[in-house]
Amino acid sequence: MSGLMRATAAVVVAASLVSVAGCGSPAGGAPGARGPSKNPEGALTINIALPIEELDLPNGLHVVLHQERSSALSLVYVRYHVGSKDDPQGRSGFAHIFEHLMFRGSRNTGAKDYQQWLEDVGGITNASTDLDETDYHAYVPPGALPRAIWLEADRMAYPLAPLDEAGFAHERDVVKNEWRQHYEDVPFGNLDAIAREAVYGTAHPYGSSTIGRGDEIDKATLEEARAFARAYYRPNNATLVIAGVFDPVATRALVTRYFATIPAGPAPPARTLAPAKPMASQRIDVAAAVDGPAVMIAWPAPATHGDGMEELAYGLGFFSGRVRRRLITEKKIANEVDVHYEHARLGGLASVVVKLKPGESPDTTLSVIDEYLAEAARLGRRWSWDNFGNYKTRALVSELSAMEGLQGRALRILHDIEMHGAPNSMKQDLEKLQDVPGADVGAAVEHFLIDGPRVTIVVRPDPTAPRSGKKVAR
Repeated sequence: MSGLMRATAAVVVAASLVSVAGCGSPAGGAPGARGPSKNPEGALTINIALPIEELDLPNGLHVVLHQERSSALSLVYVRYHVGSKDDPQGRSGFAHIFEHLMFRGSRNTGAKDYQQWLEDVGGITNASTDLDETDYHAYVPPGALPRAIWLEADRMAYPLAPLDEAGFAHERDVVKNEWRQHYEDVPFGNLDAIAREAVYGTAHPYGSSTIGRGDEIDKATLEEARAFARAYYRPNNATLVIAGVFDPVATRALVTRYFATIPAGPAPPARTLAPAKPMASQRIDVAAAVDGPAVMIAWPAPATHGDGMEELAYGLGFFSGRVRRRLITEKKIANEVDVHYEHARLGGLASVVVKLKPGESPDTTLSVIDEYLAEAARLGRRWSWDNFGNYKTRALVSELSAMEGLQGRALRILHDIEMHGAPNSMKQDLEKLQDVPGADVGAAVEHFLIDGPRVTIVVRPDPTAPRSGKKVAR
């Protein structure tokens, strides 16, 4: 058998949680800094690992096998390390279009598309594209695992092989229709795109949404898709995870048989950019054919595992609950309050969106937001945060719950390999969540959301404007 096998010892699949004395640090200092323990805040000792085996094929494909015999299914999960950040210049949304194209079959699947091949044996499949990656997964009964492995290998080896201009045009129209349904024809649908462009700038890979812009989707060509495949859809730019019920020896043999002969391609160029940071805070006025006004504030924020990521996430969680209660329950001026923190490899974006009832004041809403940001900045600094331990426990339970299913475990395995360079690095991430001092949470809110630059978008109703919203001159 070709390839290099590395075995990682199984420790435990479920978490072992034991209460111990907490960790703390002096108040103040840079967000994300870790100091000597002074103020115990309650923490948990964590012992968790997933039993895995790793296989490196000569063509660069990295394979991880995770057995879970209590599962009724097997999971085949392939990640290509390419996302919307890698869209060709002037072709936003291209990685997402390509995701759709991969379901049209490959050289040896005949007239049936990829999905039908799996449905015929009781399987289900889906895919997703984000800023940094494109993922494909299939759940199948264990007896159908050989078919699922072969199908993934066939479309990795021959992406777009049966595709012609008509098929490409069809999928391009499907994506554009998806863009219309979820963005262009939706109330406030343009807010995310307006915020991204303002925070990151048009030259930054995160400056547009994953689905792209309608006019650029229209310009995409089949030849560009084939060039995209040659650049990114190669075994040395992918990771394969197989999880659930399977025979390890037979599965290693199948993976080697079907994947090892796929030729590697040149390594895609690495892209590293400075974190996005607007030169100064700015306000953008938007008109939309909606019933009531809205406000959105967006900030550049830490990237995945960047300094201050965990601290800011805790602060936003506290702020979210307080500002939602104030605007919806107490003042009764808002219909929706959504606080979100998206972090990725090249940067993060924190945001709050408030959709107001007709006739309510955006300026009043902005004042309430600032009031509760100031309150969150005092966490652990100017007043004691006695229930911070509850926030930590909820964060820990959320992370562990995400690994109950096979897909959650595959995602965790991929995260550990990509972000930490080694599998089963989750323990350090979970411990870091528990070690955050309350004072650093307040400091992160102050540093990133109060002192840092921000983009403020104010939406006012206008029956002549698109429902999704358009920028207007002030």
